Amino acid sequence: MTYGGRVLGLLRRVLGQEEDALDAYQETWFSLWRASLRLRWTREPWPFIRKTALRKAIDRMRRQGRSPVSGAALDIDPPAPIPGEADFEIDLSELGREERACLVLFFWENCSVQEIATTLQVPTGTVKTWMFRARNKLRRRITKELAAHDDLPRLLAEIEA
Repeated sequence: MTYGGRVLGLLRRVLGQEEDALDAYQETWFSLWRASLRLRWTREPWPFIRKTALRKAIDRMRRQGRSPVSGAALDIDPPAPIPGEADFEIDLSELGREERACLVLFFWENCSVQEIATTLQVPTGTVKTWMFRARNKLRRRITKELAAHDDLPRLLAEIEA
């Protein structure tokens, strides 16, 4: 299996800027190449590759002192849209970098809270706090948008049916 697309997609979601994602992509593969000289791959390599890519992304964000931006700001051709995905990207853009990283790792990469804590080098309680805050921000945003929607009663009836 090739991992290039998965790595680049992950870096784009976390960093939010194509140029930064490509730079982190190169740094990731260079680090992996150096590591391959001294490591034996006895297990599935994706967790190690993912962790290396995320560390490069986090290092880049720390050096720049910035938060990631919305996927809409990327200068790339996005894949075919999934209903509701654009709204989710907009919501993610409003989160802080730690909150966004937690959600990406948890929902897209299926990492446990412990794995996220290890990857981000923070206590598990901190990850739980960031996840709680992120979910609350998203919940408030979605509730606000639904309240402004004229067809809310009809939509709720369709959901319940």
